[in-house]
Amino acid sequence: MRRASVSAVRPNTRFTLKQLQYFAAVARTGQISLAAAETHVTQSTMTAAIAELEHVLGTLLFERGRTGVALTHDGHLFLQHANAVLDAADDAARHPFRQRSEVAARSPWQPAMRYFGYFLLPFVAKFQKQHARARIVPVELDRAHIEESVAAGEIELAVTLTSNMVDLGRFERIVLARSRRQLWVAANHPLTELSQASLKDAAPYPYILPMVDEGDVNAMR
Repeated sequence: MRRASVSAVRPNTRFTLKQLQYFAAVARTGQISLAAAETHVTQSTMTAAIAELEHVLGTLLFERGRTGVALTHDGHLFLQHANAVLDAADDAARHPFRQRSEVAARSPWQPAMRYFGYFLLPFVAKFQKQHARARIVPVELDRAHIEESVAAGEIELAVTLTSNMVDLGRFERIVLARSRRQLWVAANHPLTELSQASLKDAAPYPYILPMVDEGDVNAMR
């Protein structure tokens, strides 16, 4: 018996770059109010844009909570597509007539490895796509040695946490990402009643302060 195939014709899914920008901002900040401030729109505009995007896609992208929003499983999957589209649009806007790159070099970078994994991989992937013959070689050093290597002219490019640098003025720098301080607690913890928590608020409770990349020095300052 031959089974008849049934094909469902889906209408074209339509959304705008603005909606993708708003969605990515909310995913990054975890709060609609912060994302609205970051993109210079009203909170109602941001809320409406996200709601329309969810309607068009036919799924919830965020779970709403008392202190903000979190990506759903579908939200995580769609964020990968959204970031790819936004990166492509940004690249087209910056370099609309870029030709194939003939750059061929082996370039050592000195990143703190935590930042390489969290922040640098998308930039490196984008660079490699534009310059296929170039090779990026990560070299791991702590912040103090990274600073001295750059200052001595031993290396041209480094990526590190700038909040702990003693003298920012001696380096040319570009901000790749900004990270908010976050406190992770159980869903029923008393601190969840606060929209923001300080170290003073956390002091009465047992807590873990990460020491990686001078996190303890930075926080205690």
